[in-house]
Order: sequence, then structure tokens, then C-alpha cells
Amino acid sequence: MSTTVKVLDMTCAHCANAIQQALKEVPEIGRFEVDLVNEEVRLSGTASLAAAVQAIESAGYTVAQ
Repeated sequence: MSTTVKVLDMTCAHCANAIQQALKEVPEIGRFEVDLVNEEVRLSGTASLAAAVQAIESAGYTVAQ
């Protein structure tokens, strides 16, 4: 999987850190980059998009569909 998702309510460094921590808990996500300025997360690895979205949303953030 290699994709970019929009995170609607990521507004500060604390938000970006919380998303990073949540994604670190999904072992299949090989690499990811949290882009606070553009409110995006770029993902790569073998995890399903649904697993990444679930991790982000479980941290309290909304992923644009």
C-alpha cells in the first residue's frame, strides 16, 4: 500500500505526534510521514488502508473519505 490520506482535524504538533504514535502501533505500516502543514499522512507498507484509518480515528482524528 502506498497512499495519502487527508486528516481533517490535525491542527498542531501535538495532533501530529498523536497520529504518529497511533500509526506506530500498526506493525504492517512500513513507513509513514505526517504532514502537519497540508494535514496529510503518507503511508506505505502492507497494511490495509482500513487499518491505517482505524488507527488514526482511534487517536481521535477524522480521515476524509
